[in-house]
Amino acid sequence: MKRKILVSVLVVFLVFTYACKNKKETAKETKQTSCENVKWDYKNGDNGAENWGNLCTGFVDCNGKEQSPIDIVTSEVVQAKSPTILDFSYSEIPVAVVNNGHSIKFNVSGTNSLTIGEDTFKLLQFHYHTVSKLDYYHYDGSLTTPPCSEIVEWYVLKIPLTASKEQLNQMLAIMHENNRPIQALNGRKIISN
Repeated sequence: MKRKILVSVLVVFLVFTYACKNKKETAKETKQTSCENVKWDYKNGDNGAENWGNLCTGFVDCNGKEQSPIDIVTSEVVQAKSPTILDFSYSEIPVAVVNNGHSIKFNVSGTNSLTIGEDTFKLLQFHYHTVSKLDYYHYDGSLTTPPCSEIVEWYVLKIPLTASKEQLNQMLAIMHENNRPIQALNGRKIISN
């Protein structure tokens, strides 16, 4: 799986003078190198999804070539030669629900897992985004929020999970539209099992 996941002091007076003269440049450099307090959102604008890769160096993957989500065009999907078996192992467990301001995050504990081929992945959390659609395809992609690391192997179910219109409207009222715009496929193949 892909894992992509200084300064010298001269003289106080000179540093102070330089900082005062170049206050805007210094702030820009800090913004570009530190992601700790970077504000980002889903709306168009300076902090919107189209600019995430430029907000700080830690978000540079947001400008990458394997970003998510993508538009799955079924006529362009490649049929798997030997379908991958998805083996779900789950039971009822306690879930801590967290509104992190960008999505509804469900933190889970226990032994729930998904085995894909020979690799087993423990379920740690899942997220709910409005305007989501589930299908059953596989592609290499990224996290859908900064830092947008290109380390995700997406398995998207064709059979949708259901929620009532009332449930969706309640979620939309809390989160508003919190989905990243569709990203370019950039030559990637989408595999159908």
